[in-house]
Amino acid sequence: MEDVKKNYEVLRNKYSLPLFSDLTREFGINLDHPDLILHDIVDKIKEKMVDNATTIESIIFVGSSENLSNLYEAKILKNKKKEIFEFYKELMSITWKSRKVETTADEKEMADFIKETYDKWVKKLKKEFIDICEKFEKGWKSASLGTTPTEMMYLG
Repeated sequence: MEDVKKNYEVLRNKYSLPLFSDLTREFGINLDHPDLILHDIVDKIKEKMVDNATTIESIIFVGSSENLSNLYEAKILKNKKKEIFEFYKELMSITWKSRKVETTADEKEMADFIKETYDKWVKKLKKEFIDICEKFEKGWKSASLGTTPTEMMYLG
């Protein structure tokens, strides 16, 4: 792990990257291979974006979901669908950019991606995702089971 941190410090200074500890805190970075540091960081960021996008996707496109909790969560967010979709689009754009950057494997492109995405995450996307989570948390706390099948399934 020390080799990884030393190698990352060299890259951090070269490209003005975030602190390793900040990346670890925000994206769960835990690297073992000193030669693939940037590639592994890009991959870990992509994993987080895909995971968050998948969570949101099943609520935005509720018709494609068989999960009943998604039906209820879609109801919780029914007045916020456009905002949620904008957030989802941002996550998907980052996801595809990360795939492109991983494919090119260009050191500078990977470093730029890490900087841009880290900044976007800490300044904007993280707060938006926390807001969404809080809406669901509050919505589930106030959830009640309807007495008829129509009341239970009605989303209008």
